[in-house]
Amino acid sequence: PLTAPEEIVNAAPPPPAAVASEANPAPAAPQSLPQAKWAAVATIAAPVGASWNLGEPRGVALDAQGNVYVSDAKNGDVVKLKGDGTFISTIGSKGDAPGQFTEPTSLLINLQGQLVVLDSATGRIQIFGLDGGFQRVLGATATSFYHPRSIAIDAQGQYYVADTGTGRVAI
Repeated sequence: PLTAPEEIVNAAPPPPAAVASEANPAPAAPQSLPQAKWAAVATIAAPVGASWNLGEPRGVALDAQGNVYVSDAKNGDVVKLKGDGTFISTIGSKGDAPGQFTEPTSLLINLQGQLVVLDSATGRIQIFGLDGGFQRVLGATATSFYHPRSIAIDAQGQYYVADTGTGRVAI
């Protein structure tokens, strides 16, 4: 055993664990991954003079038909567009009643093909048909969450809500 400091400093390095040979090639050096590139393919915005606009888009969801749903926190609604950006309709309106939003943020299409919208300001989760018709408030009450920001769903239909105000993810 080595005990003196000079013996440690002067000690030879241990031999390599394996010597590369034809039968035992050296492992390949790690390769760097190509730089990720992102470029906008298209931009969705209301044309000048349109009856709709996106004031503060917060969330986006796509349905099986390729339609795009955008939650708009400023206008308190969800804008439904075709995949090419053509306006179809607005869903909901600004307010506190069922079917209305104060600050819609996150949204998704659930396993039943319904639009699920999380309202951060009211803490409500609301369900709509893809035609825009209000169906119901999902289980939670306005006091269940405190400024929730995001909602997700798993393959079994279980919802997950990121609740910023309480510092938790509710299931």
